[in-house]
Amino acid sequence: MGRTSKSIKNIALGIMFQLINLSVSFVTRTYMIRFLGWECISLNSLFNEVIAMISMAELGVGNAIIYNLYLPLAMRDEKKITQLMSLYKKAYLIIAAVTLFIGGVLTFFIQHIVNDIDFPTRYIQLIFFLFVIQTASSYLFSYKTSLLNADQKKYVLHYANIASKLAGAALLIVIMRVTQNYVIYLTASIAITLATNIISSCIADHMYPFIRKKTDPLSKRERKKIFANVRDLFIKKLSGQITNSTDNILISVLISTLQVGFYSNYSMIFSAIKQLESQICGGIAASIGNLFATEKPEHIRKTLNNLTFLFYVFAIWVSTCLFMCASTFVKMWIGERYTMPVGIIAVCSFSIFLYIAKDPLWQSLEASGLFSKDKNISIIGSSVNLVISLAAGYALGSHDLGMYGIFGGTVISQLVQIFMKIHLLHNDKLYISPHRYYFTWMKMLLSAAVSMTASYIICNNISPNGDIARFIANGFVSSAVSIAAAFVFFFRSDEMNGAVKFARNIISRRKHKTS
Repeated sequence: MGRTSKSIKNIALGIMFQLINLSVSFVTRTYMIRFLGWECISLNSLFNEVIAMISMAELGVGNAIIYNLYLPLAMRDEKKITQLMSLYKKAYLIIAAVTLFIGGVLTFFIQHIVNDIDFPTRYIQLIFFLFVIQTASSYLFSYKTSLLNADQKKYVLHYANIASKLAGAALLIVIMRVTQNYVIYLTASIAITLATNIISSCIADHMYPFIRKKTDPLSKRERKKIFANVRDLFIKKLSGQITNSTDNILISVLISTLQVGFYSNYSMIFSAIKQLESQICGGIAASIGNLFATEKPEHIRKTLNNLTFLFYVFAIWVSTCLFMCASTFVKMWIGERYTMPVGIIAVCSFSIFLYIAKDPLWQSLEASGLFSKDKNISIIGSSVNLVISLAAGYALGSHDLGMYGIFGGTVISQLVQIFMKIHLLHNDKLYISPHRYYFTWMKMLLSAAVSMTASYIICNNISPNGDIARFIANGFVSSAVSIAAAFVFFFRSDEMNGAVKFARNIISRRKHKTS
């Protein structure tokens, strides 16, 4: 199976898994609201973000694993693969211990970032510690899945993940209905997560039986090089985590923990979109890594331009539809009192546009090996995000205005990093001027703003009666406007022509393979 075919298979099954995951998440959340209460929903959203922050011990290791496995897998060097996996096993055991220790210490202070929740301190601490245990235990087996990712065989795991997701959700719903106890619910979640990771580990052992053999350790020089990459990736990923995973914490501290619950109705939708997009990126990540390892800069540049346009079309469509349909969906789902102001949804939707459209650039930098310089950009971006979000959130204060400041800091941080990373990749890896790619991004940003504004004006003038009719009309209008905007801004451009040719080549290969 070729590089493109593997990418397509990974993407297709990844999308299927995320659609199932999204459906299951909505059903599970509906039962959580009904049987566990709004306070538990708010704590669940807050603690998920806190856990994402303390899980930073893993940041960089997973990407370093995949980066260092590309060449040995291409050469089918079993000894080197086994040596790398042995090293990573030890690293992940240390990560699990560090996560458990940091989380255990933080448990005694976690109540200080919780506001407006009428639960005893001991109960809040117990809930948080269960989150810590779930995260730490997942590291005991998850390192093996990186081997499948690097070998472009991530699709193998999706079958197991889909089955465990459906079975796990059914079990959790039964537990919520019978016990209506959040602690029991979390305990069952830990067991499900652990079982899923064990199954994935067994799959990796079956596909790569040689990794269980004992072998000589890597040389000191090789270990030093890997740890240097891990260090640089750690700083980079930590900075990215600060940019993308602090909003709920800031909302809880500066505004209200209950407000986190309101935002989480939307963030669940946003997260589902991000996870769907991450499946697409995960499907092509190994292909991009292989591309950088085997192709010349000119071919890499063309592929980057093609992928950027394809991701841009997906981004402008998704972000415009989210802007126009998210609140109507939440209103139909759990009621109008759980919706948020349109301005906040606009800022969040534009952030989603940036999150999706930037990924070909991010993936290219991951595959380029420019970890040391890339981490400096991430540090600058996270610093900008924290300063603006904290200052604006504190100064504006009230629920709505404070949230504008917090989310606005994230958007500005994303823009700063995008333009700095464009310069780094083109100057230090592709060795060409970045001006053309800058211009492409300026058109992308302007078209996204035009698409969202035009859709809002049109939909407000149509305004059909009934939530279902409004949801359908808004979805149709925003889809049409977003695709039209992309067509108008990029009509007959090299980006559009290259992407169309790229897509046609993929389709023709699939047809030829089928015939």
